[in-house]
Amino acid sequence: MMDTYRELFSKLISNPTVGELGVDASESLSKYAVKTNAKMMVEIGFNRGSSALTFLLSLPEVVLHSIDIRPYEDVKGSVDFLTEQFPGRFFYHHSSSEFLLDIVKEPVDFVFIDGDHSYAGILRDTELSVQLNPKYILYDDACHPQHGHGVLSVIERMGWTSKTTVDCYTNIHGRIASSGFAFVELV
Repeated sequence: MMDTYRELFSKLISNPTVGELGVDASESLSKYAVKTNAKMMVEIGFNRGSSALTFLLSLPEVVLHSIDIRPYEDVKGSVDFLTEQFPGRFFYHHSSSEFLLDIVKEPVDFVFIDGDHSYAGILRDTELSVQLNPKYILYDDACHPQHGHGVLSVIERMGWTSKTTVDCYTNIHGRIASSGFAFVELV
């Protein structure tokens, strides 16, 4: 899968920037995605689509709804590419996550939260996501020096500490990367 990811990532994003999911993080993300065996999924925070690409490659039957507030012109190339590569499986919604329940009307298996990184934003995205009855929630940036505390505080507030695995993944040089994931199993 990683060879396919590298190939498609180079077509998806010709000039990676801060916030893009590199190959090392994609491998870690894929591990959690596969564990869910999700068929219906929501991603809050699309950026330019590197995590969406990972989910679509890792979960061959998933239908993915990605939500982001970035100006559509900034993501159009990535949205068009993923829509073409994964017909009927990828849907992009240019919207704030506060309208999540207006956009997704059916229960989902898996939610990936990587949107507003403030405590209030993470809490709002979590409280809305729970209403979709997911079996799993995965948070990005659980080990990020600025954002990680908000993620972990929301998990504690929800009473999910014992259901959570935190992974401060290492990069290809063996150093801890700055963002990491928190995986919550609600089943």
